[in-house]
Amino acid sequence: MLAIYLAVGALAAVCKNNDNNCVTGQCDTVGGTEICTRCEATYVPINGKCALAADSQEKCKNADNSAAGEQTCGKCLSTTFMYKGGCYDSTVPPGNVICSEAGSTAGQCETCADGYFKNSGASPTSDSCSECDPTCLTCSTAGVSGCKSCKEGYFLGATSGTAGKCIQCSSKTEQNWPGVESCAKCTSSNTQNTPATCTECAENYYLKTNGATSCVTAEQCGEGFFATTVENIKKCVSCGDATNGVDGCEKCTAPAQGKVKPTCTKCTGKYLKTAPDGTTTCIEKNACTNDFFPVDDSSNGHKCVSCGDTTGVTVDTNKNYVGVANCAKCNAPQAIQGSSGGTATATCTECAAGFLHTSSEGATSCVETCPEGYFEHTASNTKKKTCQSCATANSLNPSVTGIPGCASCTYTEGDTSVLTCSECEQGKKPSLDGKSCNTCSDSNCAFCNSQQVCEGCNSGYILDGAACTQQTCSTPDCKTCTNPKTANEACTACVSTHYLTPTAQCIADCAALSGYHGDADKTCKRCDPSCADCVGAGANQCSACPAGRALKYTQPDTPSNGGSCGEQCAVSADGCADCGAQIGGTAYCSRCTNTQQAPLNGDCAANSRAAFCQQVSNGACTQCKEGYFLRDGGCYQIDRQPGKSVCTAAQGGKCTTCANGLTADNGSCGVCHASCATCSAAGDASKCKTCATGYYKTGTADGPCKPCSQGLAGCRQCTATSCRHVPVPRDGRRD
Repeated sequence: MLAIYLAVGALAAVCKNNDNNCVTGQCDTVGGTEICTRCEATYVPINGKCALAADSQEKCKNADNSAAGEQTCGKCLSTTFMYKGGCYDSTVPPGNVICSEAGSTAGQCETCADGYFKNSGASPTSDSCSECDPTCLTCSTAGVSGCKSCKEGYFLGATSGTAGKCIQCSSKTEQNWPGVESCAKCTSSNTQNTPATCTECAENYYLKTNGATSCVTAEQCGEGFFATTVENIKKCVSCGDATNGVDGCEKCTAPAQGKVKPTCTKCTGKYLKTAPDGTTTCIEKNACTNDFFPVDDSSNGHKCVSCGDTTGVTVDTNKNYVGVANCAKCNAPQAIQGSSGGTATATCTECAAGFLHTSSEGATSCVETCPEGYFEHTASNTKKKTCQSCATANSLNPSVTGIPGCASCTYTEGDTSVLTCSECEQGKKPSLDGKSCNTCSDSNCAFCNSQQVCEGCNSGYILDGAACTQQTCSTPDCKTCTNPKTANEACTACVSTHYLTPTAQCIADCAALSGYHGDADKTCKRCDPSCADCVGAGANQCSACPAGRALKYTQPDTPSNGGSCGEQCAVSADGCADCGAQIGGTAYCSRCTNTQQAPLNGDCAANSRAAFCQQVSNGACTQCKEGYFLRDGGCYQIDRQPGKSVCTAAQGGKCTTCANGLTADNGSCGVCHASCATCSAAGDASKCKTCATGYYKTGTADGPCKPCSQGLAGCRQCTATSCRHVPVPRDGRRD
C-alpha cells in the first residue's frame, strides 16, 4: 500500500541521484523511485535506469522497429510496456507501481496499477498508463473528477458506480458532499448532501457513532458513552456495548486503570453490581443475592450493594441503605417508608472475618471477639463463626439451651455440648457447676445452688458450711489459726467441710493421706497400726493393707465399710493351689485346688465361680465375665481391694483403664516406678504423673518424685506446698 500512496505524478524534475548517463533535468518519480526519462547518446531508459541501447534490443527499439540507438525507446517489446520514453517490466519496481499485469499483448500493459488508468490509445509505441490525480486511488480519466476510488483520508463525492472528485474526510466546504470535521479516515455516503461516514478521527479525537458519525474530544463523548481505544482506533463506545462496554449499562465512566471495560454507573432496568475489584455488571434483581442485596432506585438506577459496603447507596437524597463491615453474606434491609428518610442496614448472616454477633435488638455485626453475654462458636461442618447468647436458646444444631440470667459463659463442643456460666446478671450468682444463675442468701457468696445455698465464696472469704466467713488465715480452708498470715502460721481448725491434717493443713478427705482417716472432731487421725489406709479408727475398718497383708472385708457386699488385714495367700490354705498373683507387695491366689473353681479377688474360699468366671482351666480362670477383669488366673472387681488398686474400668472381662495411668495392653497394666502413684511410662522414675505416699513433685507436667524428707526434714507425707514448719514428733508423725 505504501508504494501506491506514493505514486505521485511523473512530473519532470531535476535529478537528485545524478544517475549515470541520464540527461540533466530529465528525471521523474514513480512510487517514490526516481526514474530517468531521457538518456545520453547510445543509452535508453530501461526500468527507469539508463542502459546501453545495444544491450536492450529485446525490450527497446525505435518506433520503426529498427535497433534503438537514440536517447529514448520508440517501441517496447515482449512483456515490457511504454512509459515516458522508457520500457518497464510489470514484475519489478518501478514498473509494478504503474502496471499490475503485462505480457498478454507484446509491449503493452494490460491492467494499470492503482493510481493509474489505461489510455484508450495504448500501444507498444505509446504510454499504456497515465497517472491519476494525486487524491485518487483508482481513476478512469485524468483530473480531479476522474476518480473511481480515493486514497486514505479522502472519500469519493459521487453516486455509486460513477467517477467523481476525492474530497478530504474532514472537509466541510465541498458543495453537496460534506465530510466530518476532524476526521482522518472515512467512506462515502454515495448520496449528495449526506455526510461521509468517518471510520477514524484525527489525533486526540474520538469517533462517535450516534446515527451519524462525528469526531469529538473525550469529554464530548457525552452521557451513555465512554472514550476508549478499540483495535487501535479511538472511539466513543456505548456504555451498553455488548463487546466493549457493559451489557445493559445506560451510563458509565471511562475504564479505570488496568481495566478494559468502563465503570457502569447506571443500568437500564437492571441492577448495578460492583465486584470487589471494581468490575461492574448489570444483573437481574433475583441474581443480587448471597453476598449482595438489591436496592430499588428508579431515578439514579437500581443498585446491587455488597453486604460489606458500609457506605452503601442513598435513594431520594435521604434514604441510606448500607451493609455491615466485614460481612460476607446477608439479607436485604427493609425498604424505608415515607419521606422522612433514615438508614436501613442489611442483616448479616455470615462474616468474612471475625464472629457474627446479633444483638438483642436484632442488629448484626462482625466482631473479632464476642462481647460479654455471648460465647464464640465455629460450626464444625460450615466453619461459620457466630456469637451465641449465654442466656437464651441459640441456633446451634443441635440447639443449646441458654442459661437464664447468664452474663458470661464458656462453651465446650462435643458429643454432649456443654454451656457453663461464669458470671450472672446483677443480683445473681452462678452455681458451682455453672448450670444455673441463682439468688444467693449470703452477699459474700460467689456460687450458690437453686436452693440459695452457698457453694463458694468471694475472694477474702471462705465457705464454712453454707456461710461465707472472712478469711483470717493464709492456709486454704482454715477457719482459725495461730500466728495468722506469718511464716509460722499453724491452722487449728478447718471449715466444716474439711479436716485438719497432722501438719496443720486442711483437706476435704483424710483418705488423701496414707494411713489416716477423718475423725468426728474434724481432724485426720492415724489408722490402726494394722492398716495401710482406713475408713475409721478400728482394726476392722481398714481400706488397704500393708505389703504382705490381705484385706478381708467385714461386710463383703459393702466394701466401703472396710475390713481387717489378715494373712496373705498361702498354698493349701483356703483352697488355694498356687499363690502366683502379686499386687502391691502382697501374694494372692492364682489357682484353686478345686479344678472347677477359680480365684475371686485373689481368694478361693466359698466362691461361686459361675457368677464371675466364664471359662476355667485347672483351677484358674481364662475368661472373666462382664463386670470383672482377668489377672494372673483370677477375676477381680474394680470397687474393692486388691482390684481397685490395679484397674478403674473394665469391659468384656478385661481391664480397660489402669489405675496407675498407664494404657491397658490387652487387659494387662504395666508397673510404675516405686516413687510414682500414676505415670506415663512403666518403670521410669522421670515419668511420674502423681507421686506415691512419701514423695512429692513440683509442676503439673510429668517428672520425677522426690522424698518428702528432702523438702522438709521429718515430713512423712506431703505435697509440693503442704508441709509447714510446725512441731513434728520424733517418729515423724502427728496424731
